[in-house]
Amino acid sequence: MIARRSFLATTAAMGAVALSPARLLAQSNTITIPIRLTDDRVLIDCLLNGQGPWPLVVDTGGSVGLMEQAMVDRLGLKTVGKSPLGLIGAHRVYDMVLVDELSLGGVVRQAGALFAATDHVNFIEDAVGSLAAGVVTTVDSELDFGASQLRLYPSGAPDRSDWTRVEDAFVLEGNRYGSSWMFAPVTIAGQAFPIGLDTGSPNELRLSGKALEKSGLWDSPRWAPGSPDGKGRIIRLPKIEFGGTVLTDLIATLTPKSPWTYFEHGLVGLPILRRFDIATRPSTKELFLRRNTLPAPAPEYNRAGMWIDRAGKDVKVAVVGPGSPAAVAGIVPGDRLVGADFQGLIAAMQGPAGTVLPLEVRSKAGGTRRIDLTLADFL
Repeated sequence: MIARRSFLATTAAMGAVALSPARLLAQSNTITIPIRLTDDRVLIDCLLNGQGPWPLVVDTGGSVGLMEQAMVDRLGLKTVGKSPLGLIGAHRVYDMVLVDELSLGGVVRQAGALFAATDHVNFIEDAVGSLAAGVVTTVDSELDFGASQLRLYPSGAPDRSDWTRVEDAFVLEGNRYGSSWMFAPVTIAGQAFPIGLDTGSPNELRLSGKALEKSGLWDSPRWAPGSPDGKGRIIRLPKIEFGGTVLTDLIATLTPKSPWTYFEHGLVGLPILRRFDIATRPSTKELFLRRNTLPAPAPEYNRAGMWIDRAGKDVKVAVVGPGSPAAVAGIVPGDRLVGADFQGLIAAMQGPAGTVLPLEVRSKAGGTRRIDLTLADFL
């Protein structure tokens, strides 16, 4: 995901300019905004104070929009307040900056949009920031991934009787001036749990809390280590029920305790959400899901099966998953990968099966050996 936000505005005035499609100035009852769907992101090309366009990520897991500090400086955006914010597991006070006019897709514009300035989020896909969940949770809307469109219906949406309907789908928690989040039931091992919907997450599914506890998945015989800090586990999940559909052969990240209290059972990410059209009716807190024809993307996960940390000039192995290529190669926790590039190796371990990673491994005892670690679909 891009980040998790728990936004507590410092002044009521800041809330008055928070991102809200209800304040869009439109020319027609149905507003159609072009979106771009990549493997990892949903993007809208936006004008910021008449300049651009630049892509912003649609992040339904975010309660407030974010803006790269470099773009804040380039546009000369003014700070209108400060707010404590939780971003990528770290909490600090952020400058809140005001974009006087935000244009979405060159179709509609909003007078006044608030963003948190950040210098440590990688939005990728050349994006310069993100749009919060309010893009779809403030007025009736429809994310149509197949047609590459976001539709807003200020005067009311069309009939959704042939869609899967979810009641009480919106939650505004500890977040008075931010956006509401969306939730929908996910059935795992015969039990349904409300899971957050996060288009900003590149993971198929994250499970935690009771949803994980009651599933029995933590004891899966094969797993790769995952976040946070290698303490999570990545497994292959046989099936779930979501949006009136049975989905099979998924990659799930398991974390016993969710780092986000408002997403206590977990998150459904973009690789699953893109396979559905998503419609909202905020006035009644209803969400609607309909399977589209887009194929499931190829799953991505750590195909080496080991978690690595920095260790001076070297890379240290912290966790090795059972049955993984790293385990088969005899790599154990505490081994050092001499001369390995930390960031490059992390990216390489996500590569396709059959990729060969040449490594120089030094054991705790001091012996060094060279191995060719071959990535595999071991889950």
